[in-house]
Amino acid sequence: MNVWPKGMKRTKSRVAIYKVLEAASQPLSPKEIHAKINQGDFWLSTVYRVLGQFEQEKMILRIAGMDVNHTLFELNRHEHKHFAVCIGCHQRFELDDCPIHEDVHVQAEGFEITEHRVEVFGYCAECLEKMRLSKVKHDA
Repeated sequence: MNVWPKGMKRTKSRVAIYKVLEAASQPLSPKEIHAKINQGDFWLSTVYRVLGQFEQEKMILRIAGMDVNHTLFELNRHEHKHFAVCIGCHQRFELDDCPIHEDVHVQAEGFEITEHRVEVFGYCAECLEKMRLSKVKHDA
């Protein structure tokens, strides 16, 4: 835990939540985090409170979903990533390229980007196939 802010105590709940986020391969919702740490020791409200503290200290990133119920959190690893997000199954696919930096520098000379996030929403191949099969059944 080399990113722990100076002055923030390492309480049992903070350490548990941090470890869950550190081990996660995908961003998690507060309920998912709670399920992974909960052995009757922590309330869901504790998870929300700690996530708020972590976000304030820039230890984590909040990833807005398509609605309020799909807000996700991930550890701030200071990596530059962009995602395609499936509307059907909520699976996230990392995108390789980022044209943002070049475009901004061309269109706004002298502008320095400090942070940005790009998420593209649509349907993954598996969800599209399910939708296609469902439509075929309805049309038959």
